[in-house]
Amino acid sequence: MNDLTVILTFFNEGVEVLKTLQCLISMTKKKFDIILINDNSNDEYDYVEIAETFGAKYIEHVERKGPAVSRDEGVLICTTEYFLLLDAHMRVYQDDWVERIVNELKKEEKGLLCCSTLALNKDADLVQNRLVGYGAFISLHDLDTHWITNLYKDDSRIPCVLGASYACSKKYWMDLNGLKGLKLYGLEEQLISMKVWLSGGKCFVLKDVCFGHIFRDELPASYEITPTEYYLNQLYVVELLYNIAYKQRFIRNLRRKMGDKIVNELLEEFKQYREEIAKEKLYYKILFVKTFDFIVEFNTPSLVCH
Repeated sequence: MNDLTVILTFFNEGVEVLKTLQCLISMTKKKFDIILINDNSNDEYDYVEIAETFGAKYIEHVERKGPAVSRDEGVLICTTEYFLLLDAHMRVYQDDWVERIVNELKKEEKGLLCCSTLALNKDADLVQNRLVGYGAFISLHDLDTHWITNLYKDDSRIPCVLGASYACSKKYWMDLNGLKGLKLYGLEEQLISMKVWLSGGKCFVLKDVCFGHIFRDELPASYEITPTEYYLNQLYVVELLYNIAYKQRFIRNLRRKMGDKIVNELLEEFKQYREEIAKEKLYYKILFVKTFDFIVEFNTPSLVCH
């Protein structure tokens, strides 16, 4: 049985799905499982043929569910101990990437890792001298992420994974309830990273394993970010994880940015999720061993960067 499953979730990626898989396979002698989740693509590309070519498990959605639900679905059906979540427009540059990922996760029972990220242009060529980063910080006042470009050499810990190459054990991801609660697009990295730290786990980066990423501004539009759903995702993360003081600060900042009328409408729509969130908070009250103060402290750049 293989140790690792690579899970690609995508919408209208076309030939990039094929090229990503070709690169992954050509850069290792280790076998790994593959799951392809087509999130209701409408580009008429033959993804079934790609799945058959590589012996991949293939799921096709009849309606759009978004990256969060798609990724959780992939984790649920994978049968290996560990998995790697990738976007479908990526390349890898080390021939030991499977071994490195699996070996590092075996050391961290509660570990979530990402690899270093390199920028690629639309032709999948490296952008000269452009290492994008080693994960990210989270701006807690608005939940934006900001790349980490320097790390202390003796510490691979990062506040938040970023770059679309995320690996974890299936058991730990399921214990955390993965990305449950997110709508369509946005906040996946922030949610799962904070849950890892609060549960006593560790987010870390493999600095010497790099994945090239064709960033969205180099590609045709794929997922469109719907503002309402994105802000509902923000409210979900804040309601689930923030303490009262930071929750209030977040709402005040959102009001300054969006205006009272829009925020009041968002909060009214958000009411329908509060009962379910209350149940989840009871579960996490048992699971979490750290307070939100740790998240605040660890998102201080001086603790991680040079």
